[in-house]
Amino acid sequence: MSLYSSEPSTSSPTSEIDDTSTATPSYSDTQASKKADLAGPGIGNYAELEKILPQDYHPLLTPKETQKALFHLRRYIEDNLCNELGLMMVQVPLIVDAESGVNDMLDRDGSRTPIQFHISNDRNKNPIESQVVQAATKWKRVALKQFNCHPGDGICTDMRAVRKDYFLDHDHSAYVDQWDWERTTTAEQRNLEFLKSIVRKIWKVFVGAEKFAQEMFSELRNPRYPNLPEELTFLHAEELLAMYPDLPRKRRETVVLQKHPAVSSSVSAGRSKTATLTRCAPPTTTTGSATQAIKPTATPTVSTATFWFGITLPSAATN
Repeated sequence: MSLYSSEPSTSSPTSEIDDTSTATPSYSDTQASKKADLAGPGIGNYAELEKILPQDYHPLLTPKETQKALFHLRRYIEDNLCNELGLMMVQVPLIVDAESGVNDMLDRDGSRTPIQFHISNDRNKNPIESQVVQAATKWKRVALKQFNCHPGDGICTDMRAVRKDYFLDHDHSAYVDQWDWERTTTAEQRNLEFLKSIVRKIWKVFVGAEKFAQEMFSELRNPRYPNLPEELTFLHAEELLAMYPDLPRKRRETVVLQKHPAVSSSVSAGRSKTATLTRCAPPTTTTGSATQAIKPTATPTVSTATFWFGITLPSAATN
């Protein structure tokens, strides 16, 4: 989950910053560092996956209890997320016109493409080239205008998508079912303190959801799975880099969780040596799974601040 804010910068909004070292690295080192920083869904193998999965896992609930808990938790999180952030629940499309431009690519090189199919529509008199949604980031920004959302208002949706090029593992599926939210903000709210306040509200919902689940099923109060901490630790990406200069970005995020059980990390792309500057898109918004879009200014001086959540689990690796 990330939040973007607009700050003065000398960078162009279409530039990319991916320097992960303060020294001058060799070409091979630079490429390896970039690959490590970009690693994610769609990159992996089952031999490596086998090493990190616990061998002695046993669910605390029966399949029937698990389904009951999931449905009640879904409602709890939706209701409380909307209440905390001033959102309304809306429906998001599963299929979009390929020419609409509202479907999202999942990477920079175009290797993760959407499922596309032809709709003949009246014996091909009015055909449509359609795509299955991969992400709703662009659609949400259009929806803010469609639903006439003013500053402080926003939308939340239960997005369903298909991502056929993902590597399928313990927490990534070709079928995606996730919450997406987007909220309008004022220019004065485009600062890190406001973004942190949003993150704290989201975290409050997560902590409350855990307590809600434990009230339904006391079996979930188990020392093997410690409760979420009430407070988050906020760190800047440059702090993480200083703490672990020899590790790639994703590894730094994993290792820091051995010290702080719940972390929210911010990145200011205009100043960070570890960040990637994203393209800006109107309107000015604060969003959830991919969060605040930046309203273009007269001059291309935009940087981003990104937050991610990390939670320590008892079986997490320490090196």
